[in-house]
Amino acid sequence: MATIGALCNVVRHCDGAGGHRHDFGIVTDSSGAIVPGAQVRVTRQETNVHLTLPTNEAGFFSAPALHPGHYDVAVTKEGFQSQRKTGLELRLQDRR
Repeated sequence: MATIGALCNVVRHCDGAGGHRHDFGIVTDSSGAIVPGAQVRVTRQETNVHLTLPTNEAGFFSAPALHPGHYDVAVTKEGFQSQRKTGLELRLQDRR
């Protein structure tokens, strides 16, 4: 079973509108190959509200309108070992 490698290869972009963020990234496996059709689940720890976002044919996902806070991110795809990161802090001023 292959492993999803770059779970949180996320480029962060602040759109500044109403204190929301727009985060996006690319999911790759442990060899660096893109992973289309993966499911990225983003859960805000403070509210337990989550979004489930698919990756497109280029492995890209987009998470619009995230509020600053602490998040858990999990990535799954059949045939791959699932990956999860917890306690990721998103701040409005971050740009990574």
